[in-house]
Amino acid sequence: MSFDGILVPEGISLEGSGRGTTHLVRGTGWDMHVPSFALLGHNTVSGFTFGDAHRYRSADQGTGFLMLGARWDRANTYGSPLDISHVVISDNEFDRPFIAIRNDGLAIDHLIVVHNIFGAFSTALNWEGNPHNIGSRYHYSDSIVAYNRFFPGSYLDLGIAQGTMASSLSAATAPTSAITSPTVLRAPTSMMKPTPRGGGRRIFGA
Repeated sequence: MSFDGILVPEGISLEGSGRGTTHLVRGTGWDMHVPSFALLGHNTVSGFTFGDAHRYRSADQGTGFLMLGARWDRANTYGSPLDISHVVISDNEFDRPFIAIRNDGLAIDHLIVVHNIFGAFSTALNWEGNPHNIGSRYHYSDSIVAYNRFFPGSYLDLGIAQGTMASSLSAATAPTSAITSPTVLRAPTSMMKPTPRGGGRRIFGA
């Protein structure tokens, strides 16, 4: 275990038997600021339901269940590449993590995120650069995010008029003097509509 969770080295994959069969639940004793897995490149993650037993509040500051790379200023410590490449995340379900998939300042290319079900508390997908990482320029390129389903969590901050987001993705790092908020891509209303509570399984973050 590291400050970036369980490191998944290059070329190593996590393969479950199907999201209806293989369940991996992060317990309440896990530090909410530490991801579960950090993918270092050339990985496939498929066939899981990833659950989080922690019940978050809007004031919490959690992190991703799956991290694309280590934190940018610790990557050299682990011998991690500074460009996270060729990662496939498919056919999984994310049940109430704070953030399902995110990065922490490293560049991303050839990322494929398809056929997943997201029920994150705050944000399903979140990757962006870090203006303090001047050693390697951030980019997000040659990637596919498609055929995923997004369901709303229970995050709500009335003070800033914001609720759960499907994705918050940035394609490049702006100079420090020109930093703006990343583009926020919201799922269509038809994809954000939960199953009635009687169905039980599609009400996330309740």
